[in-house]
Amino acid sequence: MVLTVVAAAQAWAQVPASCDEQRPVDKYQLLRRVFLDLRGRAPTPAEYASLDALDVDGGVPSALIDAALASDEFRLVMRRVHEEQLWPNVSNVRLVGATVGLTGAVIDTGRVSTTPDGGTLVYFRASTGVRRVYRGDEQPESPTLGRDCGDYQQTQFDPAYPNQFRPLPSAVRLYDAGVGVGVIRQEGWRWVQPYWLPAGQQIRVCAYDAQQTPSYTVGSTTVSCDGTVNRAECGCGPNLRECHGPAADTRVPLLNAFREQISRAVDKVSRGGRPYTDLLLSTKTDVNGPISYWKRNQSDLYAISLAFTRADALEASGGVPVLPFTADETWLEQERGGLHAGVLTMPAYLLRFQTNRGRANRFQLAFECEGFEPPDELEAQGDRRYGDQSACTVNTTDLTKKCTCRYCHTRLEPLAAGWGQFTEAGLSHMDTAAFPRVDPNCVLNPNGTPKPGVAAKRLAECRRFYVVDPDQDNPGALIPYQYAVNSTATAERYHKAIYDAFQGGPRRRANTIIANGTFARCTTKRFFNYLLKRDAREAGQQSEAALLNQLATTFRTSNYDLPTLLRAIVNTDEYRRLR
Repeated sequence: MVLTVVAAAQAWAQVPASCDEQRPVDKYQLLRRVFLDLRGRAPTPAEYASLDALDVDGGVPSALIDAALASDEFRLVMRRVHEEQLWPNVSNVRLVGATVGLTGAVIDTGRVSTTPDGGTLVYFRASTGVRRVYRGDEQPESPTLGRDCGDYQQTQFDPAYPNQFRPLPSAVRLYDAGVGVGVIRQEGWRWVQPYWLPAGQQIRVCAYDAQQTPSYTVGSTTVSCDGTVNRAECGCGPNLRECHGPAADTRVPLLNAFREQISRAVDKVSRGGRPYTDLLLSTKTDVNGPISYWKRNQSDLYAISLAFTRADALEASGGVPVLPFTADETWLEQERGGLHAGVLTMPAYLLRFQTNRGRANRFQLAFECEGFEPPDELEAQGDRRYGDQSACTVNTTDLTKKCTCRYCHTRLEPLAAGWGQFTEAGLSHMDTAAFPRVDPNCVLNPNGTPKPGVAAKRLAECRRFYVVDPDQDNPGALIPYQYAVNSTATAERYHKAIYDAFQGGPRRRANTIIANGTFARCTTKRFFNYLLKRDAREAGQQSEAALLNQLATTFRTSNYDLPTLLRAIVNTDEYRRLR
């Protein structure tokens, strides 16, 4: 009992009188802290015992810290840290509409069920419009006639179109659907090897949906039979490549791959020996089977009302590595075009932050450690409240001049323009061939009607990407380009900062903050906060501003080596004590 009291007295003697008072941690507490921060777990008894074997007093050997930084556990910890920073989960994004989406159902005696109960599981396109083109109007008394195919194997195909698998008209069942409905056509199904299953695994697909017609002709024009086409002779193509299969088989692996793509970029700058600046500047990325197959075959199967994913001309110039969809564990490096900038133009970033302002805001928070805050007071017409700015105006769509709004938007709009050449709610580079910076044909007539000869698809793109109102500033300009030029006839600029950012892309801003030290300082502050579980004190008697500058300098002179920065922080007195 006497020994117990003495030991307790000695322990209490080490406790400071105030919780705010600083005190060092012992070597066992420090080892636990290092392991939790860098390995994501507590030390094992053997790892604790290694401190005694090394006869270490009051510290953790540098060899143990280096081993932690070189471990695969550290790589996984850095993935989690950066997921909190970049939010790359895009599992809720819809890439395609019903026109190219296949659904499976059980077809039995006159009804469709989603529960396999002895019927035949068959896949078909979910679009009502496509069904009607194929089979005619639905019969009100029957939930299956006019919606999908019959429960029999289609074996007879039109010999006039070899290898296209068009059901022979005389071998299709016809039904009189009644007055006002007409005749309903109902074909059978055929076996197909889908792109998302390993070789040798086939599924039943309604024969109209499984057609492999490459193109059709309208007058003298040949049009591709991609999955977005609503034509009776067009199906999903060979191996159903023009359609998306069930979500669990196609959409989920693809969106998960987009997320993994960012994590692999993080791997390269945490344990892969690449400078941390590659996170913002690298033109390389990794692609696996789902991404490769989608980019090569399906990125053009977009719906104008959903995510705009048309093939990226920049990436096409570098070539997409060829992999089958099923190669989800195989990753190959791809070189992208020069306007691409690390994770900032990867699909997961562009789809997670779907507006240019949202992309800019996340960039500033994550890599500049700054945010946007509203002003303390509202402005009235003509005010010059914010510094030496010119007088503001209330009635303008230029937010850099609009009263009160300009407090944030004078900074936000040029920053957002950096993503102006990438589609909002999408991930495509807006090359000038398909998206001229100014297109007068996109401007609507004063009565709201389109210009003569503007195709429906182009009109939809105009409404989404261009200033179509003739009464707005710079009608006909790309929306991100609206305030970069003075008129449709000249390149004279409204805002040089917006014009320069638009031309340079996000890598221009990235290069700026790397050159002026903002990036190094922000990265240092973020990892200081992560390791010490508090923000650095940058003012007051206990200011740590000088320490932050020293750590940021260490980071820069190491060629932005992330393990070097973390090692430096772990070795500070601030990390090795409480408070």
